[in-house]
Amino acid sequence: MLFILRLIFAGITATFSLWVLITDNNQLMPWAFIAMAMLFLTIAIDDYIKGYKKISILFLAAFVYIIFTSIYIF
Repeated sequence: MLFILRLIFAGITATFSLWVLITDNNQLMPWAFIAMAMLFLTIAIDDYIKGYKKISILFLAAFVYIIFTSIYIF
């Protein structure tokens, strides 16, 4: 289940990022950040389940930072 969510969020992130890059329209950038944050959250949960606690804390910190950044951009 987490692997499927990881693929979905990675696809959404890539799509939004490529759209912003190609069209030079920065209005979708906060949505790309939110999708990337959700990707990092799923990676953190998956790594915590696997037993990699240090790297999961790093991904969780990146998730929190990106969420606050995307809220600030809105």
